[in-house]
Amino acid sequence: MVCPKPRISVAVVLCLLYVPHIHAQTSISSIPDGFAAGEEPTHHIKLEILNYPGAASSEALGINDSGVIVGQYFLPRASSSGYVLADGVFSDVSYPGAAATSADGVNAVGDIVGSYVDSLGQGHAFLDRGGAFSSLDFPGGTDTVASGINADDQIVGLYRDADGISHGFFYDAGEFTTIDFPGATSSALLGINSAGQITGYWNDSKGQTHGLLYWRGRFAKFDFPGASYTVAYGLNDRGEIVGWFNESTGHGYFWHRGKFSLFDSPKALHSQPTAINNNRQVVGAFSADGSTVGFLAAPE
Repeated sequence: MVCPKPRISVAVVLCLLYVPHIHAQTSISSIPDGFAAGEEPTHHIKLEILNYPGAASSEALGINDSGVIVGQYFLPRASSSGYVLADGVFSDVSYPGAAATSADGVNAVGDIVGSYVDSLGQGHAFLDRGGAFSSLDFPGGTDTVASGINADDQIVGLYRDADGISHGFFYDAGEFTTIDFPGATSSALLGINSAGQITGYWNDSKGQTHGLLYWRGRFAKFDFPGASYTVAYGLNDRGEIVGWFNESTGHGYFWHRGKFSLFDSPKALHSQPTAINNNRQVVGAFSADGSTVGFLAAPE
């Protein structure tokens, strides 16, 4: 059974020039070269609502270049399960024996990463290769979450230490590496493209949340102009980035070549774009009227 998909139109409504802030620390820099290359994008898109059949709410969290989408859904009075949407058909993605599952990222060959909660309430990351699941736990950490995976099976996400502080991680060829923004009180990594460019967020000592970019050992602070809360979530191989800003209102954005564009639905209270592929198809979630639904936005 495939959920009905009503279509509505939405347009990018504002474009702002962004000048990156340069820090004095040697490991933090302006936006690294190689982010946001390529031609200018269209500002006209069509929007498709995605809701798992029978779900009370759902979110689209990842998309690959073939248009395969992953996410999570909540049935009434039930915990979450993951899903994959391919060729118009929804399929369940649930870690065996888990109390709850979320499918967060998908790469070019359809490998899926995400997180699950076991019967004891502990969180773990997972990798799903064609239905063969394996658990991924940062050594000595708890509540590991895998958020993004690229074509080389490099994985990014976050974990918590013994004090409950979150840290970003990079996983490659069986090895975990912690990647934290310098001076942050907590960090998380969310997206990774084929070049190994990484997006995420970090919190400062004042409690403000900032986006981050990371590539080849260099960090860049990444904030929507004037916002005290920015999340850099997904990116494609052009280095174009989607995410959201302002925790209370939750406006989405699209970033290309140093310019931010608002990415909001007129009827949504909160807009959270989470992933963008090389065809500039964007997925995420809108919240309105007390419910949350996933969406797919594609250039016209």
